[in-house]
Amino acid sequence: MREPLFFSASVTLSAPNEAQIACRLLCLNDLSHAVQFGRLHIVSLHHRNAPIERIGQFHVPEDQQKVFLSRLKTDLGLQGLAYLTTCNRVEFIMVDEAYFCMGRLQQLFQAFEPTAETMRELMSTAMVLHGDDAVRHLFRVGAGLESMVLGEREILTQLRLSMEKSRKWKIAGDQLRITERVAVETAKRIFTETDIARRSVSVNALGWKAFKNWGGLNRSSHPDDWRWPNQRQHCALPFQGGLSPGARAQPHTV
Repeated sequence: MREPLFFSASVTLSAPNEAQIACRLLCLNDLSHAVQFGRLHIVSLHHRNAPIERIGQFHVPEDQQKVFLSRLKTDLGLQGLAYLTTCNRVEFIMVDEAYFCMGRLQQLFQAFEPTAETMRELMSTAMVLHGDDAVRHLFRVGAGLESMVLGEREILTQLRLSMEKSRKWKIAGDQLRITERVAVETAKRIFTETDIARRSVSVNALGWKAFKNWGGLNRSSHPDDWRWPNQRQHCALPFQGGLSPGARAQPHTV
């Protein structure tokens, strides 16, 4: 028996009415079509299987993504490609009827010109998922179940925007478009019908809270007025989102 494509997490869904049931059946039908006629493959590097420095090597600057991803899709012979990048995650979301073998995985990594040592490490640690496993992973990512902060909502916006860019650049394909719609609808259901996001916040919000609570600060409403007693210091405030290679957080004087 195949595992359910939704979640096995300990969350409780409200009892569905007939309209909800009809909507869910339609989503599952669309998803079945996407998986059957255009296999979904995902290559994932994230905070659990790679250091942040390694993930940063796979960040493509925004102004270079269209050309780079279009060429990558052609080189790999894919039917559809989307690229999700955050400060602690890179996901290559691909659709193709042919199996995404180890040779294609190596070709994907070679596009980023890694050293031989880095290539060996990537080939042994990267998460590579196919079919139902890839769909399940995409659902969990979109719903914040794979985030550093459980249930954070920002990842759904990032996922949706990455898919929108692929459609705009005409590298997504019909099956990836269907998969995106179902993934977004499923994540919204999880956020609205469960308690998963009741107290969730983003990583940058947690960092900001910790900074404000740091002892010795004058907690004015404006950061320019924050001072340690008789000192002026520099600090770098972290933020959520992708950084291009070589990017640095700018220090702020307090």
